[in-house]
Amino acid sequence: MQPLPLSSVLSASEKLYRLLLFVYPPAYRREYGPLMIQACRDLCRNTYRQRKAVGLVSLWVRLLVDLVTSAARQHLDALREGDGIMTKREHFLVVVAAALPLVLWLVLSVVNPLFVSRMFVDSSAQPWGWIMIAAVFILVGLAYLAQRKAFELAGQPGSANRAIGRPFGRDVLRAVSIGLFVLPAIALVLLGPAIMTLLAADF
Repeated sequence: MQPLPLSSVLSASEKLYRLLLFVYPPAYRREYGPLMIQACRDLCRNTYRQRKAVGLVSLWVRLLVDLVTSAARQHLDALREGDGIMTKREHFLVVVAAALPLVLWLVLSVVNPLFVSRMFVDSSAQPWGWIMIAAVFILVGLAYLAQRKAFELAGQPGSANRAIGRPFGRDVLRAVSIGLFVLPAIALVLLGPAIMTLLAADF
């Protein structure tokens, strides 16, 4: 099979990385975005020349891990410094909405510990339990970031999509983020123990 041309690989990698940089706070993107894109382009070029597609996949795994951890750190720093994206009340509401699955999990743990403990059953199906638990936390994090981005865009009425810059557009984006991330996380919290019970029985 003929390997993909280097120019196509670099172009696709750069477009994807540009899109992923959206998770960073706007001030950080403006200051460091071009340098990060250049560094990503150079890394992809060198890796693909040396190790082809296998090396590129490995590189992207490292890039994604670094992106998630550093973006979370930058958002925490921005919150401490007061970036003006959200008021304290708005930030509280965003955190509450994103954390609903974890609150529900805590309530279920108190009300029916046996039900929740099925997620940690010791069997050959157990890896699926850890995967579902990790998915809940990832979805909660994505729900928080998506809602924060909705407020960020609302503060930019001059953006390409002017409707997003209005409170109504912001609320629509928040509702979509809750539907995409919070509701699936709640479903995993509620259905996870039952799924694990079925998987343990099959294994």
